Amino acid sequence: MNFFNKRIWILFLTLFSIMNINIVNVHAKSNGQILGIVKDLNTGIPLYDADICIYDDKVTHIAFTDIDGKFSLDNLKKGSYKVIIDSENYETAISKVNVKSGTITIGEFFLSKKRGDLSGFVKERDNNRPVEGALVYLTDGKTTFSQITDSSGKYALNNISIGTYGVTVSLKDYDVEGPNSLYIAPDLNMRDFSLNRLKGEIFGKAIDSNDMSGIKGVSIIVSDGKSSYEAVTDSNGDFCIKGIYGGEYEMTAVLDGYEKKLLTNISVNGGNKINKDALIEKKVSLTGRVTDAKTKAPISLALVTVSNGQEDYSQTTDSNGNYIISDLALGKYTIKISLLNYDDFGPEDILIDSDHTTKDFSIVHQTGSITGKIVNNIDKSPLASVYIVLKSGINEYKVLTDSNGIFTLENVDSGYYNMSASLEGYEIKQFTNIFIKGSGLSYQDFELIKTP
Repeated sequence: MNFFNKRIWILFLTLFSIMNINIVNVHAKSNGQILGIVKDLNTGIPLYDADICIYDDKVTHIAFTDIDGKFSLDNLKKGSYKVIIDSENYETAISKVNVKSGTITIGEFFLSKKRGDLSGFVKERDNNRPVEGALVYLTDGKTTFSQITDSSGKYALNNISIGTYGVTVSLKDYDVEGPNSLYIAPDLNMRDFSLNRLKGEIFGKAIDSNDMSGIKGVSIIVSDGKSSYEAVTDSNGDFCIKGIYGGEYEMTAVLDGYEKKLLTNISVNGGNKINKDALIEKKVSLTGRVTDAKTKAPISLALVTVSNGQEDYSQTTDSNGNYIISDLALGKYTIKISLLNYDDFGPEDILIDSDHTTKDFSIVHQTGSITGKIVNNIDKSPLASVYIVLKSGINEYKVLTDSNGIFTLENVDSGYYNMSASLEGYEIKQFTNIFIKGSGLSYQDFELIKTP
């Protein structure tokens, strides 16, 4: 039975009760009386127009509270009565009161407001994405309820006294929603909210670090790992990216022929404008040729390394002794060249001051010596004038043994060689892979076999 229908029923009972009361008044003058006041349990405020019904076995008595929350029930026979108190938006209260003849019973009654729950979702207005971390704040000026939305944007506020409240939803980098008026009815109330995410702006210039001029055509990419925004610099090197949601971002500047530039820890707050210039270095190359200092022949597989003190760049020479090292910035470097069996070259300071810098180098082959004694295979006597040839590629060294059968070759470029020994009347002797060590002395003694 709703509150309106209940009021009609109460009015009917009131008429019936008044008839009974009049009859009772005629026959009983020493009856009792109940004086009471009805209040809000939480605030203590008197409740106006609350319904009070008391029952005994035969008679129903009705009263309504006045503006001060007070009521009076008169001419009651002695006995025990059940008191039922109702007020709109409040829970029904039931109690027992004992009435004595000729006395006034005074009572104070408290009603609890009915309660409801409020839940729903908070989403972004533009794309309907859930908003995590938003504060949903509900207040009637005296009591407050609040909760933070979860990862799905959901919130739930429970056990709220029914009535009208102001509700506000807020989160950094979003427009505040509210306060909006919201009536909390008994049981479950559903209400979703949408927030407008604020947007910021990043502008700036791409600048050549060499001459500080603006660079046209640079791709500017701003990203937080989830969303990205892009622009291309104009003829003056300027760019502007609008509509960036608040958050922490990285900015990358990319153009062929230049080093990629990365700027980190860029904080965009909703509605603000941030100036970020990108100073980028032009990529240049170093080319050249490495040759043998003595023969002037090109040297392959030499390792060429340049360094700016922070990073090394390396390349090996090709079959023509050429090398090319790319992706360098203009500036000062040191260069080193190394190859097995050659003296290390450098480090030597060089200046790379143009788009394509050329630097040729010569390196010195390490040298060693070889010596030995050649004898007759029969009587082991030393053999003089044996013709010794040591050969590797274009390198060739020749010598004759002395009267003691001893030969010596000095200043031989280090490396692997083939060697032959010949003398008329003897078989030719051949050796392969004889290694001449730089700054070292090798020994090779052997016998020649006399021909029949």
